[in-house]
Amino acid sequence: MIIQKIRMCQQLWACESFVSVLEYLLAVGNYLNQNAGKDRAKGFRLSSLTK
Repeated sequence: MIIQKIRMCQQLWACESFVSVLEYLLAVGNYLNQNAGKDRAKGFRLSSLTK
């Protein structure tokens, strides 16, 4: 079971489109927090991206 999970993770990281989505989400989060202090950093739910 662990080997299957490791293989799944390897396949995800090898998928360019998946990595691109993660990079985009990181950029969005960084943009939202660019002027926020450490105590005021915000996040967003992935479910909000479909709205």
